[in-house]
This record gives sequence, structure tokens and C-alpha cells, in this order.
Amino acid sequence: MVLFANGIEGSATATAGCCLLFVWALVLGFAGIGFLWSRRFSEKDSPATKTTRVVVMLLSGLIPLSCCVAPPVYIRITRGNYPVGGVIYKIREGMTKEQVLERLGPPHRRVDDDDVQPIWYYWNDSYALGYETVWFGPDGRVTGVHGN
Repeated sequence: MVLFANGIEGSATATAGCCLLFVWALVLGFAGIGFLWSRRFSEKDSPATKTTRVVVMLLSGLIPLSCCVAPPVYIRITRGNYPVGGVIYKIREGMTKEQVLERLGPPHRRVDDDDVQPIWYYWNDSYALGYETVWFGPDGRVTGVHGN
């Protein structure tokens, strides 16, 4: 994962990314320790101990795997659709909101205040670190797109 810090939003992105890397290091560290501990079978171990070691070995592999699968499922449940993955190049200035919805689906976040022009955000990843922004004018057509 490469993180670039550019301004306030970039600093938040870098901080969140570093926190994620730290959590991953902890998960993989504990998984490695559990895996190594569970491999130490001996003839003197009781059947209950052997069963415990096998369960620990399985969990040591399944927990990191579940960390890879869980974020997209979380996004799907809480946001209603998957991250777009950097396909903002499909959006052109002058397109209508309906055309944007057809190509990218519903946005993950909308800002439709009266004070500012409507802005739709689409996440590029499951953690909402990378995003694409679509701005709309008063006529409901795209006036600009931006990605971080």
C-alpha cells in the first residue's frame, strides 16, 4: 500500500493507512505465533491438547483470511454497493445524474446542501481511504470529477 500525504485529507488518509498496517501486523503476528505454537505436537500430549492445537492452527489461518474478506462485505452491508475501484474515467463532464448512476451505481456519500453544488463520493477501496468525487451543476449535469 502506497500512501501519499497531500494536505489535510492526505494526512488523514496516511494516518488511517498506517493504523490499518499496524492492525494487520498485529493480526499476522498473533496468527504466526498461534501457528507455530500449534505445530509443536509431542507423543505426551493428551487428545484434548492435540485437538486444541489443531483448532488454534485453523484459527491462525482463518482469522487473517477473514480480514481480507470482511471489508468488502462490510461496505456492501453498510453502504449498499461495493467500492468502484477507480473507474471514474467512465464519467465525463455534461453527463446527467441518471447516467452517472447507471455507470457507477448509487454514491457512497452525497452532499446535497443548498449552499454548495451537489457532490457525490465513490470509494475506491473498502476502507474509504481512496475516493472519487463527482460535482454537479445547478442543471444536474456533471461539472467536474476528481480522484485522490
